[in-house]
Amino acid sequence: MMKKYLLLILTCCSNMFAWAQHDVTLTSLRRTYQSTYMNPAFMPQYGTSVGIPVLSNIFINNTRVGFTLQDIIDSKSNDTTLDINTFASKISGDGIGFQTAINTDLFHVSFPIGSYQVSIHSGIRSQNNQMFGKDFIGFFANGNEFFRGRTAVLEPLRIYSLNYVENGISVAKQFRKLSVGVRGKYFQGISVTKTENLSLSFFTPENRFDPVKVTTNGKLQTSGIPLLLDSVTGQPRNNDEKEFNAENLYAFNNNGFGLDAGFTYKVLRNLMVHASLIDFGSITWRNNTYNYTLSGNEVSTSGITYDQVNDNSVGRYGDSLLNLLVDSKITRESFKTALQSRYLAGADWDFTKRDRLGFLFQGRSFGSLLTTSYTASYTRRMSTNWDLTANYTINNYIKNTVGFGSAVKWGPVQLYIVSDDLLVLFQPNLRNIVYLRLGLNLVFTNNLKVVTNY
Repeated sequence: MMKKYLLLILTCCSNMFAWAQHDVTLTSLRRTYQSTYMNPAFMPQYGTSVGIPVLSNIFINNTRVGFTLQDIIDSKSNDTTLDINTFASKISGDGIGFQTAINTDLFHVSFPIGSYQVSIHSGIRSQNNQMFGKDFIGFFANGNEFFRGRTAVLEPLRIYSLNYVENGISVAKQFRKLSVGVRGKYFQGISVTKTENLSLSFFTPENRFDPVKVTTNGKLQTSGIPLLLDSVTGQPRNNDEKEFNAENLYAFNNNGFGLDAGFTYKVLRNLMVHASLIDFGSITWRNNTYNYTLSGNEVSTSGITYDQVNDNSVGRYGDSLLNLLVDSKITRESFKTALQSRYLAGADWDFTKRDRLGFLFQGRSFGSLLTTSYTASYTRRMSTNWDLTANYTINNYIKNTVGFGSAVKWGPVQLYIVSDDLLVLFQPNLRNIVYLRLGLNLVFTNNLKVVTNY
């Protein structure tokens, strides 16, 4: 029951281009403006940088937690359906997750004013997370028979989708050994969907001919998303409630503010330490908001079989699950979502004028979940206008990775490309990360004071 559905979900989510692995390579490419996104105190090594609209920063990321594509392939039965028992046995950790992101810059400009470095940027940010506890998969692995006469509680279920425009202005100043930087951000929210303490309970009766009862608890909040029910007030949905409104893309109803802050300090002539806090802030959602509070809502369903996958029963089954929302308490009140903050700390040792070794710790918070990574890197200045960097990262939720980055300048045009897991090119079915960041900048005025710490 529902195995094909689960296979479809896993396959579609696994192929989505889009948040969430830590950025561990960009920090080393100091001669790109984009490295300041990791620490606003990094003094850009080209005094003036102008981003080519849209093309200056294209970021695509897909991270899977708890399984690989090879686990899905190895769990398929002869009829190409997914053997849930096999798949469940291959899950590592407490569950599975999909963390995805797509970012692009609309523009940026960075320039010196006296002893200060000022930068302005605007870009579109999209973050999407889905996490399912291991019990969720175990329910499908054991089937209803195992839970006959009992209730299976599936938790935690976390869904988080955030889309917004980020506008920022930063100021950095270099003192003798210390540099400090701060970036203020103004956010324009486009849409959000997020759950809070969401869980599903399936009661399987002793009599197999009786329907299965599905009960849900928790909260679902949306903004910029059509109403999921036919009505809130008893009146038919209007166009604003049932259709996506393109005006949300440029409306100023969902506002938020954020902060990036960081510093660097030269302990020795060729040894520097640095730390930063990134994306500390929130967005308040006021436009087309819906708050669904689910408190023991229940619906009865007979489930779905293999034969029903390709007929209209699928639609009826989905409609029956949406009935869980019918008796929910729905409000139109505004609500706030916090951004997923990141914490970075590291050290750089320039052991020659061209060679640098680095260490970086990074943490990212998602509710009560904290993901961490530790990165050792080597960066080489190949020529006056060409940098290469490579690193090895230990993560706590995904396989260890090998990253690579390059930044090269021809005349005023700078091209950079970054991958945080180069091994995906050789082992696509075994790696958990698809990470690509690239862009084109126009750069001028080489700032020799910050080219090297040596």
